[in-house]
Amino acid sequence: MIGFCGAQRVGKTTLASTLAERHGFKFIKTDVSSVFKDLGVSPKEELTFDQRLLVQQHILAYLIQLYDSLPVSSRSDCLVDRTPLDLYAYTIADIQRETAQSHELQSKTQAYLSECVEVFRRYFTLGFLVQPGIPYSEAEGSAAYNPLFMNHMTLILHGLMASLRHSHSYGPRCVVIPADVVDLNERVQLVRSLIYRLDEQAMLNSADSTPLQLH
Repeated sequence: MIGFCGAQRVGKTTLASTLAERHGFKFIKTDVSSVFKDLGVSPKEELTFDQRLLVQQHILAYLIQLYDSLPVSSRSDCLVDRTPLDLYAYTIADIQRETAQSHELQSKTQAYLSECVEVFRRYFTLGFLVQPGIPYSEAEGSAAYNPLFMNHMTLILHGLMASLRHSHSYGPRCVVIPADVVDLNERVQLVRSLIYRLDEQAMLNSADSTPLQLH
């Protein structure tokens, strides 16, 4: 699968759905707000770190269930507007010096972060980081708009993707969409060209000449 990562309101869903519509991919929309609703909390509500970690764990379980519901044979054509890397970044962004002081909570948090990375590597072959830049618009069921927090999230994802690129010789490729590419048509064109270019490189570089499918 191909995933789009980034903070709230950077245009992940619009980019993924438009790319799918124009170029024959299958768009998979995530509905994280339904998880908050089922738990009886709001994304705009102030939660303790323990509470937010619990919510993030439920969201990861929801994503795994969503991914597993897709036929394996069709995953290569699927574009997803949220990945476990987003959950990793949101969790890291909530950590302050006074957060997770107990050893038990630290161990639980580290296990969760490791699972987010493992799930991303299990289901995705390509991830795009969508950076802030498009005009702000209010979205029902979303967290409050905070451009500084969005930049914070983006920097965390930058670092996480760089770490994944350098720490694994195989696994999902991670691509950062340039911050100055904010026009939707330009984003679609850029991402489409990168998908096919990376797929061609994978086929050329494959040791056994077997085409690597994006799934």
